[in-house]
Amino acid sequence: MTSRSNRAGRERRLINGDAKSNDRTASYYLQSSEWPADSPQLFREGSDAVGRFVDDLSGFSLLTDVFGIGSNAPRNYVQRSDVDDALAIAIGRGQHVVIHGSSKQGKTCLRKNVLDEGKCLVLTCMPGWTLEELHGQILRKAGYSNLRSRTVTSTTRSGLSGKVGAKAKAGGAGEVSAEMGASRERGSQVEQLSEPLDIDLSDANDVISALASIGFNKLVVLEDFHYLGVEAQRQFAVALKAYWDSRQVQVAIVGVWLDRNKLVQFNGDLAGRIASINADHWSPSKLDDVIAGGEEMLRIKFCPKFKRDLLEECYQSVWIVQEVCFAACQRAGIVSGEHGRDVPTIGEGFDVRGAVAELVNASSSRFEAFVTSFSSGGRSDSGVHKWITAAVLVSDPNDLLVGLSKSDMKTFIDRHRDGPPVPDSSLTRTLTSLSSLQARLRINPIIFDYDRSTGLLNIVDRSFLLWLKYARDDLSRLLLAAGLPKSFVRDWMKSNNHTGRHRPASNQLANQFAASPESETRPYWPEDGG
Repeated sequence: MTSRSNRAGRERRLINGDAKSNDRTASYYLQSSEWPADSPQLFREGSDAVGRFVDDLSGFSLLTDVFGIGSNAPRNYVQRSDVDDALAIAIGRGQHVVIHGSSKQGKTCLRKNVLDEGKCLVLTCMPGWTLEELHGQILRKAGYSNLRSRTVTSTTRSGLSGKVGAKAKAGGAGEVSAEMGASRERGSQVEQLSEPLDIDLSDANDVISALASIGFNKLVVLEDFHYLGVEAQRQFAVALKAYWDSRQVQVAIVGVWLDRNKLVQFNGDLAGRIASINADHWSPSKLDDVIAGGEEMLRIKFCPKFKRDLLEECYQSVWIVQEVCFAACQRAGIVSGEHGRDVPTIGEGFDVRGAVAELVNASSSRFEAFVTSFSSGGRSDSGVHKWITAAVLVSDPNDLLVGLSKSDMKTFIDRHRDGPPVPDSSLTRTLTSLSSLQARLRINPIIFDYDRSTGLLNIVDRSFLLWLKYARDDLSRLLLAAGLPKSFVRDWMKSNNHTGRHRPASNQLANQFAASPESETRPYWPEDGG
């Protein structure tokens, strides 16, 4: 088991200078020699060697610290050099970074694992925020106030003062004059007045100056960036260039999409200034490492058939792997690594397919609501949204793993929808606004995303793909729920042997992907020896 754990890597939670809070964890330290000397150290402090492991496994791990999904990075976190190290290097170089990928594929865990949370300003974006609202929230969380205070002191006086004098004149006549007055200080009053400062929240330069005025030196992390509208994303991409030029504000963006050039397409000046970190891909061998790491932490062993079945059924979803392992341990009564000297074998006779189906079915009502609301949620009279939904529903889930091309969708829509062909420009506009529509419909996390650089519609929620796989018997009902004509549903089901699934001939990428014997998505069989 030791050799497997070396490959898996021990957990990479990083100590923040306080051994007491992490004395049961193995730790991985990251630093970068390229980090500018006058910039804040964003990595957690520790060893002077990149990739050096420090073992402290004196305590037993809890099941909830290893398997399942929690708010912190799990103890069986597995390093992916093309992801974790790439993030560390990009931050060290002072680049902005975009961490992107499907939902529940470890984006936030990656960030928490590599970066010191205490040296980050973390903000979760909300649907509908404008650029001004986003900047305002950043300033507010940074502790900046747009009110300038000044002190006013006032003094009140009261009393009487006077002079009396007499002047004699010749002839005995005289003139008397009097001037009275008195003075006494009664007290003073100090008053604090606040005046609004003139700051333009649409101007990145004003925001930079405001942050500099309070000595702000943290990394700005924007979670759920995909919830912003397209225009707000585009405007912020322009602001990122100003942040880069100032060398005072560095930003990490976390979003659900697969397009590695999403922000560069909004602003070409970001090329070379922003690093794209794709956290989506989990190869079968890395998922096997996740399982092996959990085995070591909990001092257990999963039976070979359990692991084979899980890696075949999970659709490359690390969330599915974590949750099914958690369920298997629960059923075996494993709550921690403290269970005697013996190493129990877990998963014998466990129904992996049933466990995956149960996980997916828990979201069935959400997915069905998505099909209905998305299909009718567009403002277009052409009804193109429901035909996009139909193209996804009738596709083989294995093809959807690599995306559905715009050309395939257009061919499908023009062939089956009554009326003239949908204009290519109209379809492109519809596809590029999918994220905004889903945010407007309060679909969280989003399910469809369009990659403009590849022309592919991607499913960015792996559990939706699994749901399609297990819901194939309900396909006709789902097509009707999406608002498709009854005649289309009847004819489609009849012509596709009642399964409804097809493999689009023009999708060469999907066909190559399915045919490749070296494809990372093909079932991976770990050696029986574990």
